[in-house]
Amino acid sequence: MAELISPDSRSPIPWGDGLGLALPELAPMVSQVLGGLHARPMHQAAWDALADRLRPQMPAASWRGENFAITGTDGHRLRDAGGRVLGLERSLFRPLGLWSNSVQLNLWRPDGQAWCGRRALHKAIDPGLWDAVTAGGLGANECAARAVVREAYEECGLVLAVTPRFRGWMRITRSCAQGLQRERVWVFEAAAPEGFAPRAIDGEVMDFAPMGLEDIGRRCVAGEFNPEAAAALIGFPPSADH
Repeated sequence: MAELISPDSRSPIPWGDGLGLALPELAPMVSQVLGGLHARPMHQAAWDALADRLRPQMPAASWRGENFAITGTDGHRLRDAGGRVLGLERSLFRPLGLWSNSVQLNLWRPDGQAWCGRRALHKAIDPGLWDAVTAGGLGANECAARAVVREAYEECGLVLAVTPRFRGWMRITRSCAQGLQRERVWVFEAAAPEGFAPRAIDGEVMDFAPMGLEDIGRRCVAGEFNPEAAAALIGFPPSADH
Protein backbone atom coordinates (compact mmCIF):
# COMPACT_ATOMS: atom_id res chain seq x y z
CA MET A 1 0.00 0.00 0.00
CA ALA A 2 1.18 3.51 -0.84
CA GLU A 3 -0.20 6.66 0.74
CA LEU A 4 -0.33 10.25 -0.46
CA ILE A 5 -1.23 12.84 2.18
CA SER A 6 -1.68 16.58 1.79
CA PRO A 7 -2.62 18.53 4.94
CA ASP A 8 -6.08 20.03 5.14
CA SER A 9 -6.26 23.67 6.15
CA ARG A 10 -10.03 24.14 6.33
CA SER A 11 -10.63 22.65 9.80
CA PRO A 12 -13.12 19.92 8.82
CA ILE A 13 -15.48 18.66 11.51
CA PRO A 14 -15.50 14.92 12.36
CA TRP A 15 -18.88 13.22 12.13
CA GLY A 16 -20.45 9.77 11.80
CA ASP A 17 -18.26 8.33 14.57
CA GLY A 18 -15.18 8.63 12.38
CA LEU A 19 -16.81 8.14 8.97
CA GLY A 20 -16.33 11.65 7.66
CA LEU A 21 -14.77 15.11 8.03
CA ALA A 22 -17.31 17.67 6.88
CA LEU A 23 -16.91 21.25 5.76
CA PRO A 24 -17.82 23.43 8.77
CA GLU A 25 -20.84 24.95 7.02
CA LEU A 26 -22.33 21.51 6.32
CA ALA A 27 -21.77 19.91 9.74
CA PRO A 28 -24.90 21.39 11.40
CA MET A 29 -27.14 19.96 8.65
CA VAL A 30 -25.45 16.58 8.93
CA SER A 31 -26.08 16.58 12.68
CA GLN A 32 -29.73 17.58 12.27
CA VAL A 33 -30.55 14.99 9.62
CA LEU A 34 -28.66 12.06 11.11
CA GLY A 35 -29.43 12.77 14.76
CA GLY A 36 -26.04 14.06 15.89
CA LEU A 37 -22.45 14.13 14.70
CA HIS A 38 -21.74 10.73 16.28
CA ALA A 39 -24.67 8.97 14.61
CA ARG A 40 -23.85 6.29 12.04
CA PRO A 41 -27.19 5.35 10.45
CA MET A 42 -27.45 1.85 9.07
CA HIS A 43 -30.52 2.31 6.91
CA GLN A 44 -30.61 3.84 3.43
CA ALA A 45 -33.47 6.24 4.15
CA ALA A 46 -31.25 8.33 6.42
CA TRP A 47 -28.57 8.72 3.73
CA ASP A 48 -31.21 9.61 1.14
CA ALA A 49 -32.58 12.25 3.51
CA LEU A 50 -29.08 13.67 3.96
CA ALA A 51 -28.62 13.93 0.18
CA ASP A 52 -31.98 15.71 -0.18
CA ARG A 53 -31.06 18.18 2.55
CA LEU A 54 -27.63 18.98 1.13
CA ARG A 55 -28.48 19.08 -2.57
CA PRO A 56 -29.49 22.80 -2.55
CA GLN A 57 -26.04 23.61 -1.11
CA MET A 58 -24.20 22.00 -4.04
CA PRO A 59 -23.57 23.48 -7.51
CA ALA A 60 -26.26 22.07 -9.80
CA ALA A 61 -23.69 20.99 -12.38
CA SER A 62 -21.80 18.87 -9.84
CA TRP A 63 -24.72 16.59 -8.95
CA ARG A 64 -24.12 13.18 -10.54
CA GLY A 65 -27.19 11.15 -9.60
CA GLU A 66 -24.93 8.20 -8.76
CA ASN A 67 -24.21 6.68 -5.38
CA PHE A 68 -20.84 5.74 -3.94
CA ALA A 69 -20.71 3.22 -1.10
CA ILE A 70 -20.48 4.45 2.49
CA THR A 71 -17.17 2.99 3.63
CA GLY A 72 -15.82 2.50 7.13
CA THR A 73 -12.31 3.42 8.17
CA ASP A 74 -11.34 -0.24 7.66
CA GLY A 75 -12.25 -0.03 3.96
CA HIS A 76 -15.34 -2.22 4.16
CA ARG A 77 -18.65 -1.06 2.74
CA LEU A 78 -21.36 -0.48 5.34
CA ARG A 79 -24.56 -2.47 4.90
CA ASP A 80 -28.07 -2.32 6.30
CA ALA A 81 -29.75 -5.09 8.27
CA GLY A 82 -30.67 -6.84 5.02
CA GLY A 83 -27.09 -6.86 3.74
CA ARG A 84 -27.58 -4.09 1.17
CA VAL A 85 -24.71 -1.65 0.63
CA LEU A 86 -25.41 1.84 1.95
CA GLY A 87 -24.79 4.62 -0.56
CA LEU A 88 -24.73 8.39 -0.94
CA GLU A 89 -24.58 10.79 -3.90
CA ARG A 90 -20.96 10.79 -5.08
CA SER A 91 -20.63 14.59 -5.31
CA LEU A 92 -21.18 14.82 -1.53
CA PHE A 93 -18.19 12.67 -0.60
CA ARG A 94 -15.59 15.45 -0.70
CA PRO A 95 -17.72 18.11 1.05
CA LEU A 96 -18.43 15.53 3.77
CA GLY A 97 -14.91 14.05 3.85
CA LEU A 98 -16.11 10.48 3.29
CA TRP A 99 -13.85 7.71 2.00
CA SER A 100 -14.50 6.81 -1.63
CA ASN A 101 -12.99 4.16 -3.87
CA SER A 102 -11.65 4.46 -7.41
CA VAL A 103 -9.64 2.51 -9.96
CA GLN A 104 -6.66 3.47 -12.11
CA LEU A 105 -5.15 1.61 -15.05
CA ASN A 106 -1.46 2.15 -15.79
CA LEU A 107 -1.15 1.30 -19.48
CA TRP A 108 2.49 0.72 -20.43
CA ARG A 109 3.99 0.88 -23.91
CA PRO A 110 6.92 -1.34 -24.95
CA ASP A 111 9.26 1.66 -24.60
CA GLY A 112 8.40 1.98 -20.88
CA GLN A 113 6.23 5.06 -21.27
CA ALA A 114 2.71 5.23 -19.93
CA TRP A 115 -0.26 6.32 -21.96
CA CYS A 116 -1.79 9.37 -20.24
CA GLY A 117 -4.98 11.30 -20.84
CA ARG A 118 -5.74 14.97 -20.34
CA ARG A 119 -9.01 15.56 -18.52
CA ALA A 120 -11.68 17.46 -20.43
CA LEU A 121 -12.22 21.09 -19.49
CA HIS A 122 -15.86 20.46 -18.57
CA LYS A 123 -14.90 18.00 -15.81
CA ALA A 124 -15.92 19.19 -12.33
CA ILE A 125 -12.74 17.74 -10.76
CA ASP A 126 -9.25 18.72 -12.01
CA PRO A 127 -10.29 19.97 -15.48
CA GLY A 128 -7.46 20.15 -17.97
CA LEU A 129 -4.97 18.20 -15.84
CA TRP A 130 -3.10 15.18 -17.16
CA ASP A 131 -4.17 11.88 -15.64
CA ALA A 132 -3.74 8.15 -16.04
CA VAL A 133 -5.20 6.92 -19.31
CA THR A 134 -8.04 5.32 -17.32
CA ALA A 135 -9.36 6.30 -13.90
CA GLY A 136 -12.81 6.41 -12.36
CA GLY A 137 -14.90 5.98 -9.25
CA LEU A 138 -16.54 2.78 -8.06
CA GLY A 139 -20.31 2.76 -7.86
CA ALA A 140 -21.91 1.61 -4.62
CA ASN A 141 -22.29 -2.00 -5.79
CA GLU A 142 -19.39 -2.22 -8.24
CA CYS A 143 -16.20 -4.22 -7.80
CA ALA A 144 -12.80 -2.82 -8.76
CA ALA A 145 -12.04 -5.51 -11.37
CA ARG A 146 -15.21 -4.82 -13.32
CA ALA A 147 -14.87 -1.06 -12.93
CA VAL A 148 -11.39 -0.92 -14.45
CA VAL A 149 -12.49 -2.96 -17.47
CA ARG A 150 -15.50 -0.68 -17.98
CA GLU A 151 -13.49 2.51 -17.56
CA ALA A 152 -10.77 1.29 -19.94
CA TYR A 153 -13.25 1.14 -22.78
CA GLU A 154 -15.20 4.29 -21.87
CA GLU A 155 -12.17 6.53 -21.43
CA CYS A 156 -9.64 5.31 -23.98
CA GLY A 157 -11.37 2.74 -26.19
CA LEU A 158 -9.37 -0.22 -24.86
CA VAL A 159 -11.20 -3.54 -24.84
CA LEU A 160 -9.74 -5.82 -22.16
CA ALA A 161 -10.41 -9.51 -22.69
CA VAL A 162 -9.11 -10.32 -19.20
CA THR A 163 -8.91 -8.34 -15.99
CA PRO A 164 -5.62 -6.42 -15.89
CA ARG A 165 -3.06 -7.19 -13.20
CA PHE A 166 -3.78 -5.68 -9.79
CA ARG A 167 -0.66 -3.97 -8.43
CA GLY A 168 -1.86 -2.59 -5.12
CA TRP A 169 -3.78 0.29 -3.68
CA MET A 170 -3.00 3.68 -2.26
CA ARG A 171 -4.81 6.08 0.04
CA ILE A 172 -5.14 9.78 -0.65
CA THR A 173 -6.00 12.52 1.82
CA ARG A 174 -5.82 16.08 0.55
CA SER A 175 -7.75 19.32 0.70
CA CYS A 176 -9.38 20.40 -2.53
CA ALA A 177 -11.84 22.96 -3.82
CA GLN A 178 -14.79 20.70 -2.97
CA GLY A 179 -13.68 19.93 0.60
CA LEU A 180 -11.52 17.01 1.67
CA GLN A 181 -10.60 14.19 -0.70
CA ARG A 182 -10.23 10.85 1.09
CA GLU A 183 -9.89 8.11 -1.48
CA ARG A 184 -8.63 4.57 -1.92
CA VAL A 185 -7.27 3.99 -5.41
CA TRP A 186 -7.08 0.42 -6.71
CA VAL A 187 -4.16 0.38 -9.17
CA PHE A 188 -4.06 -2.03 -12.12
CA GLU A 189 -1.61 -2.36 -15.00
CA ALA A 190 -1.66 -3.71 -18.53
CA ALA A 191 0.58 -3.71 -21.57
CA ALA A 192 -0.71 -1.58 -24.44
CA PRO A 193 -1.57 -3.75 -27.44
CA GLU A 194 0.73 -3.38 -30.44
CA GLY A 195 -0.30 -0.38 -32.50
CA PHE A 196 -2.85 0.78 -29.92
CA ALA A 197 -3.77 4.48 -29.91
CA PRO A 198 -6.22 5.70 -27.24
CA ARG A 199 -9.45 7.36 -28.30
CA ALA A 200 -12.03 8.99 -26.06
CA ILE A 201 -15.39 7.22 -26.07
CA ASP A 202 -17.26 9.11 -23.34
CA GLY A 203 -15.82 12.59 -23.98
CA GLU A 204 -14.15 12.87 -20.59
CA VAL A 205 -10.63 13.00 -22.05
CA MET A 206 -9.51 15.76 -24.44
CA ASP A 207 -6.07 14.49 -25.44
CA PHE A 208 -3.70 11.54 -25.08
CA ALA A 209 0.08 11.31 -24.97
CA PRO A 210 2.75 8.79 -23.90
CA MET A 211 4.95 9.98 -21.04
CA GLY A 212 7.95 8.68 -19.14
CA LEU A 213 7.95 8.65 -15.35
CA GLU A 214 10.36 11.59 -15.09
CA ASP A 215 8.13 13.68 -17.32
CA ILE A 216 5.09 12.73 -15.24
CA GLY A 217 6.92 13.78 -12.08
CA ARG A 218 7.92 17.15 -13.57
CA ARG A 219 4.40 17.83 -14.75
CA CYS A 220 3.01 16.94 -11.32
CA VAL A 221 5.39 19.38 -9.58
CA ALA A 222 4.36 22.04 -12.10
CA GLY A 223 0.67 21.47 -11.27
CA GLU A 224 -0.12 19.97 -14.68
CA PHE A 225 -0.76 16.37 -13.60
CA ASN A 226 -3.35 14.93 -11.24
CA PRO A 227 -1.28 14.23 -8.10
CA GLU A 228 -2.80 10.89 -7.11
CA ALA A 229 -2.56 9.59 -10.67
CA ALA A 230 1.08 10.62 -10.82
CA ALA A 231 1.76 8.98 -7.46
CA ALA A 232 0.14 5.71 -8.60
CA LEU A 233 2.14 5.71 -11.85
CA ILE A 234 5.46 6.48 -10.18
CA GLY A 235 4.74 4.31 -7.14
CA PHE A 236 3.74 1.31 -9.27
CA PRO A 237 6.18 1.31 -12.24
CA PRO A 238 5.78 -1.39 -14.90
CA SER A 239 6.35 -4.97 -13.81
CA ALA A 240 9.44 -6.72 -15.13
CA ASP A 241 7.43 -8.67 -17.73
CA HIS A 242 5.94 -5.49 -19.16
